[in-house]
This record gives sequence, structure tokens and C-alpha cells, in this order.
Amino acid sequence: MASLLKRARRAVRKVKRRLASSVQAGRSKVRSITLAALHPISPAALAYREEERKVRLMRDLASLREYLAGRPELRLAITSAGRVDGAGGQALAIISAMAFAHNHHCRYLHTPFRHIDHVEGDAAAWTRRWEMFFGLGHSEPLVPADSQIVPLERFAARIRRRPAGAVDASLVVQALSFRYAEMAKPDALRHLMPILRAKYLSTDKSAILVLRTAGAVNVAVHVRRGDVGPDDPRYMTDPPILATIAGVSDVINSVGRRTAIHLFSEGTPDRFQPYSALGCTLRLSTDPFEAFHNLVAADLLITTDSAFGRAAAMMSDAIALHPTSKWGLADRWLACAADGTFDRAKLATLLMTSR
Repeated sequence: MASLLKRARRAVRKVKRRLASSVQAGRSKVRSITLAALHPISPAALAYREEERKVRLMRDLASLREYLAGRPELRLAITSAGRVDGAGGQALAIISAMAFAHNHHCRYLHTPFRHIDHVEGDAAAWTRRWEMFFGLGHSEPLVPADSQIVPLERFAARIRRRPAGAVDASLVVQALSFRYAEMAKPDALRHLMPILRAKYLSTDKSAILVLRTAGAVNVAVHVRRGDVGPDDPRYMTDPPILATIAGVSDVINSVGRRTAIHLFSEGTPDRFQPYSALGCTLRLSTDPFEAFHNLVAADLLITTDSAFGRAAAMMSDAIALHPTSKWGLADRWLACAADGTFDRAKLATLLMTSR
């Protein structure tokens, strides 16, 4: 009888686990569709809903951090799952969970991607390919089939009501993301980045074309276009990007080295004529796996406001330039100002010490 009850509980947990992930993915998809529908009607409504969601997430994560600080022996299991957006965003969400686990004495359990957006071909095969390509699950324990999956918002509400309550050993807290701030901490970055690079290199990428010029500083530039337009807050106009590229070229020349620049984006060549004029070789609407790998393999990486580019920077050992100071290791990442300018002296030093 006891054996039958045990099997029944496991079956119920398995169903709940599947439902929890499906419900969270469904909510994410509904939210994406709703926000997309609202945007052309009311940008203010879109901004309000997004801000409201961020406030709730930050509140729940604050509750979780406070709870874990008082119970360091718990080693709570966490996982990131349920997103249905692009590959870069989902990779960073998983990395945020790994960083949270490192920062707050949790156990990270891996949930493979369930759906990656911008599908080319078969959706399931596309998702599996990205899972293997990033290698984020390499050497990580998977979420057990009989786990009790609890969404972050529900767990946070529970610990606010009963902070001293018991936690089942099979419980796994699941969230879409654990916030990028967790991976921006220098200690977390130094811990994670070699691990992420090893995971990325754990799968064979020798068949991917790598664009390099012998003897030159190979620069890869990622300009986000295609899925964002001028009315999107993530859109970065051309002038600051062009200023950064011109500045990088000047610094490379000043230290007596040659420059080879490859620009990865989406669109037609006429749209990127100013970049060609600066000596960029255009790689437009190319295979995204090739584009990502070249961002990772570059000597110097210039990114815009894009999870795709940021994920590449996290898996790279390149010098990286970003439009924000909230990211990166100070010893090789530089922040660009709104006008595209950056610390040229620091870049010159980095280039001279990386020969």
C-alpha cells in the first residue's frame, strides 16, 4: 500500500511539474502577445505593464534573498524556465539563475530550452540546436522528474507568510529570470565566465566559418535591427555606434596594429552604407549560429542593447565595449557613453597587453 501511495505521489508531482512549466510558458506567451498588441495602441500602457512586472519580480527576489540569508544551510534548488523569446534572452535568463545560485548558496538545476523564438525550420529542432550550441546544461544536473516545481511568485508569497516553514527536499523554485543584476556582480562574473566559456566550447564548432584576418585585431560588431525599430526603447541609432567603431579603429591604429571589422545585423546593404564607409565588412541576415560564434571568437566585441550580443560577451574572452556600465569585468570591458565615446587610453592599454 505504501509503495502504491509513493508511486501515486510521484505521478502527481510529474503532472504538476509539466503543468507548472506549461502554465508559466503560456503566461509568458500571452504576456508577449498582449504587450505586442498594446504597443501600437498605447506605448504608455506597455511601459506601465512592464514596469509593474519588474516591480513584482524585484519584490519576490528581495523576499527570496532575505529568506536565504537567514537559512544558508537550506541549499534551495532553483531553475530558470518558461520563456519563449529569443536565444540570447533565454541564455541570459539561465545565466542569471546560475549567478543567483552562486551568490546565495542555492543549487542550480538545469531546464533545457522548450521554445526559442525567431524559428527557422522545424521549431523543435531549432530549439534543440540552440540548447546544444550554448552548452549551458553541460555538466549541470537536470531538474528531477519527481520534483515539486513552485513558481517564484508563489514561493515568495509563501515565505512571506511563513518564513520558518519547512521546505520539501524535492522543491524547486522556478522563475523566468533571476535578474541580470545577479550576474553583473564582479565576483559572480569572475566565477561564471570561465565556466560559461567551457560550456560553450564543450560542443564542436569547427564547421562554423570564423572570419579572421591574420595579424589584425579582429573586431566584431553586433547592431540590433530586424526585430526592433526606431520606436523601440532597445533601438540604438547609428551615430553613437559609428562613433564607437571610428574610435576603436583610431586606437588600434595608434598602437601600430591593423584592424579587420565584421558587422553582423539584419537588413539590406544600402541601410548600412555608413558602416561600409568606415571599413566594416557587412554580414547581414546571416546564419545566427555563425554570427554568434564570430562575436564570441572576436578579439574585440562591440555590442548594442541586445541580449544576443551580451550573451556572446559572457561566453567570450574578448575585449568588449557596451552601451552601459552595469555589465562586465573592469579589467577588459569598457562602457560607451550615449554618444559612443569611451576610455581610449584604457583600450590602448588593453590592446598593448593582449598582443
